[in-house]
Amino acid sequence: MIDLSTEFGQRVQRRLQEERIIWFTTISEGCIPQPRPVWFLWDGESFLIYSRPNTFKLEHIKNNTNVALHLDGNGMSGDRGLHRGG
Repeated sequence: MIDLSTEFGQRVQRRLQEERIIWFTTISEGCIPQPRPVWFLWDGESFLIYSRPNTFKLEHIKNNTNVALHLDGNGMSGDRGLHRGG
C-alpha cells in the first residue's frame, strides 16, 4: 500500500497514474533477472500488464511467479520529481 501522507507516496501515486511504461522483471530458468519495459494500467490497488502471447516473460512467470515492478528513472539514477533545473 502507498502511504499518501508522505511526499514520496504522493510522487509514486502521481507517476503510477501518469506513466504508461513500467519495468517488469521476471526470472529465467537459469535464475537470471530479465527486466523488460511493459505497458501497464494501475487502478490504485493492482496492475494490469499487457503482453503478447507466447513471450519469454510469460514462460518465466509459469516457472516462477516472483516478479518485480519498478518505474523508470531520470537517466541519472533518480526520480524526475527530485531533480529540477540544470
